[in-house]
Amino acid sequence: MQGFKKFQELLKLNYSASQMGFHVGAAEINRISARVKLAMSFKKLEIEGYAQGTADAYSSLFKIFLMYSAFEQFLKIYAANFYDIDQQFPSHQYIEISNAIRSKDNSGKFFEFLFKHLDRQQIKSRVSNFQSGVSSNPAVLAAAIRHVFAHGKLTPNANKGNPKVTIAICTILSDFLLNFMDAEFEKSVNSFYEAQEERGLTRRVRS
Repeated sequence: MQGFKKFQELLKLNYSASQMGFHVGAAEINRISARVKLAMSFKKLEIEGYAQGTADAYSSLFKIFLMYSAFEQFLKIYAANFYDIDQQFPSHQYIEISNAIRSKDNSGKFFEFLFKHLDRQQIKSRVSNFQSGVSSNPAVLAAAIRHVFAHGKLTPNANKGNPKVTIAICTILSDFLLNFMDAEFEKSVNSFYEAQEERGLTRRVRS
């Protein structure tokens, strides 16, 4: 995560995670950072007997599985919920990113399959609102994909869909989740550091 190195330096200066405004301790943040690094480092699955497009789509689904799992843990740092991040963290291009995602599924097959296989009405309603443009929180779709994929129901060709649609949507979502975590963590750490610097309570820490 961006800002993690500076976070470690602040710990060495005897500042605690709670002093920085985080809702979990340093050990938990270290673990979350490792999960984020794993998701970020994942490139592709090595699988035999599949067309390249299908294999690439499976890789993109697995990337979302890893990235959203890390994101879910990351939100604990702020005691936040995935369904209201657009309210709690407004400085992201939610509408533009959501519109880009919707534009990739012109046939509606991808959203239709997700909706059909979600087992809770609450998340179904959120996915429906996202698809229709009533809301623009991409994390809702990422949560739905992770859930349906983890339960073995979502495949690249689900609902006779095009694997390229799966790849396009998952790529946008993965980038969004990673950029969100990088930006918010770095902003929090920098804000705390600058406040201490103004008070003369710290020394220069490498960025």
